[in-house]
Amino acid sequence: FQPLRKRQLLKQGIARRARGGECAAFSPSSRNAQRDRHRCAAATGLPPPEGDPQAARPRNTGPGIVGAPPPGLIRKATRQDRRQWEDRAVKLAKRGAVTAALQYLEETTQDAPARDKFFAFNSVMMQCVQSSDVDGAKACLQSMLDSGIEVPLSGYKQVLQLQASTGDRESVQHILDMAISNGVVPDFSVYKKVLTAHVKGSDAQGAVRVLRQSLDAGFKHDIVAYNSVVDVLAKAGEMRGASGIADLMVKEGCGLNVNTFNSLLKGFALLGKQPDLHGDEVGKAEKLFESMPTFQIAPDLITFNTMINAHTPTGNVPRAEALLKSAVEAGLTPDQITYNSVINACAKSGQGDRASSWLAQLVAAGLEADARSHNSVLNAYATGGDARGAELFLRRMVETVVAPDVVGWTMLI
Repeated sequence: FQPLRKRQLLKQGIARRARGGECAAFSPSSRNAQRDRHRCAAATGLPPPEGDPQAARPRNTGPGIVGAPPPGLIRKATRQDRRQWEDRAVKLAKRGAVTAALQYLEETTQDAPARDKFFAFNSVMMQCVQSSDVDGAKACLQSMLDSGIEVPLSGYKQVLQLQASTGDRESVQHILDMAISNGVVPDFSVYKKVLTAHVKGSDAQGAVRVLRQSLDAGFKHDIVAYNSVVDVLAKAGEMRGASGIADLMVKEGCGLNVNTFNSLLKGFALLGKQPDLHGDEVGKAEKLFESMPTFQIAPDLITFNTMINAHTPTGNVPRAEALLKSAVEAGLTPDQITYNSVINACAKSGQGDRASSWLAQLVAAGLEADARSHNSVLNAYATGGDARGAELFLRRMVETVVAPDVVGWTMLI
C-alpha cells in the first residue's frame, strides 16, 4: 500500500507544480530532477527546459499522447490500459459498430506489445461470435492479420464454425485456405467442418478437394465421411469420381458398407434414366449389386428399392418382380416404395391389369394405397390403350373412397 500511495502523491505534486508553471524550478541536484522535469513537461505540453540532454530527443506524438516524454521514458501498458481498450471496443461491437471498434483498436494499440494487441482484437471477435455476426467476425480476423498479429488455430476455428452455420461453403473454404497460407496447421476437426459444408452444399468437387487435403496432411477419415463424399458425387452424376473414392476406401483400409453400395447404385440408377446419353448404366448397377456378396455385405430394403427403381424407366417388369421376390426371401418386408416401383414399371410397359394386381397386393400387405399408387395404375391402362380397363379401375377408386386428382383425370382423358 505504501509504495502505491507514494506514487499517487508524487503525481499529484507534479500536477500542482505544472499548473503553477514551476517546471523549471526543480532543483538540479535532486536525484529524480530529470525525470520530474519530463513529467512536468508532459503535463503542461511544454518542451523540456533548455540545456537538458533529453530535449533533443524526438518526442512521441502517438494517439492520445500530447507532449509525452521521449520513448525511452514511456511506461508500458498496464493491465488497466488493456482492460480499457477491450471494454470500449466491445461496447462498440455490441452496438454493431464493429468497424469503429477495430479502428479504435488499431489506433490505440499501435505501439502495444503483440500479446496485448491480440487479446484486445480477440475480445471483439469473441463478441461477434457470441452475437452470430459473421461479417464482423471475419472483419476482426482480417484486421488482426493486417495488423501483423499471429492468429492461433483457435481464432480461425471460431470464425470457421460460425461461417459454416450459414452454409456458405465458399467462405468456409476461404477461411481454411487463409489459415494454411499464414502457416497455421489445421487439425482434423477443421477439415471435417469444411468437408461437411461442401457436402451439405452439394459441392462434389469441393468435397473431394478437402478430402484430398486432409489425407495429404496425414489425417484418416471414418467410413461416414467417405460415404458422404461418395453420395454427393453420385447425386451429381459423377460416377467415375464416386467409384474412385470407393476404391480409395478399400485402399486406405476403411472398407465398404451397405450405404456405400446404396449411394453408388442410386447414382447408376439416376444416369440409367437417360440411356441415350450415358449408356448402359443399369447394367453397371446390376454388376455392382451382384458383387455385394464378395464384400460380405447383405443388401437392405433401400438396396432392393433402388434396383427396382433402376428398372422402372425401361419397364422391365420381370426383373422388378424378381427383385421384390428376392427381398422377401432375404427376410425383408417390402414397403410402399417397393410396391409403387413395381407398379411404375408396369405403367411404363402398359400392363394395366398387372399393375392393378400389384396394387391389390400392396393393400393386402397392410400398406396405404395413396393417390400416387392409383394414378400409376391408371397410367398403366392409358399407356396400354385400355380405355375400358381404366374406366373400371376409376370406378373402383371411387368405391374405395380414393378421389381421383387432376393427374388421374388427365390420364383417363
